[in-house]
Amino acid sequence: MKPTICVSIPVINVKKTLSLVKKAVKQEADLIEFRFDHLSERATAKAILPKLAKSTELKKIATNRARREGGKWLGEEQKRIELLVEAAKQGFEMIDLELTALNLGSAAEEIKAEGAELIISSHIFYGTPLKVELKEICEKEVKAGADVCKVVTKANTVLDNLEPLNLLREFNRKPIVCFAMGRFGVPSRILSPMFGGAFTYACVDKNLRVAPGQLTVQELKQIYGLMGLL
Repeated sequence: MKPTICVSIPVINVKKTLSLVKKAVKQEADLIEFRFDHLSERATAKAILPKLAKSTELKKIATNRARREGGKWLGEEQKRIELLVEAAKQGFEMIDLELTALNLGSAAEEIKAEGAELIISSHIFYGTPLKVELKEICEKEVKAGADVCKVVTKANTVLDNLEPLNLLREFNRKPIVCFAMGRFGVPSRILSPMFGGAFTYACVDKNLRVAPGQLTVQELKQIYGLMGLL
């Protein structure tokens, strides 16, 4: 089974982003996540959506991560969500919305009404809960309307990789993305697709990581090649 790799791109400005999209396509990414919370001029966010929506034939994920969930967005919560709804209207195929988002139910309905798939995500920064707790979070995401469930934890030890991987092996109600962040979480980032994860994340360059422990596309492909998966 060929692992599916999603490349995360920090949206700083149009020119830089389009350049990174070309690089991700050249590196044979399977899908691309656009991180709008990195945008330098947030007032122009909606104006650049049409260009980015047409930037590639690959499936595109729009993410506008709140600071409380590890992102860089510092503006109003309502405006953060409005940008994601607009991204769905402009043709982004997938939208990542946090389980903690304001008015999650109505936002989810608006996004899905535009035909976009909804990733409902949760990020845990203190450590890695037991599998049963991770499963409960996924069940909440399903109840909230997730087409794809996403739960990301922080690995404080190498053994913390086991909980996400065991969840992937057992949870089958919806497609799921689950792994641990940080340097100790690298094994679960690599192995998650082999345990049933819908995809794993990578960056186009080590200087453009948007999360701790994120590997580059080339690093992941080299590892998967050695494992006989590519």
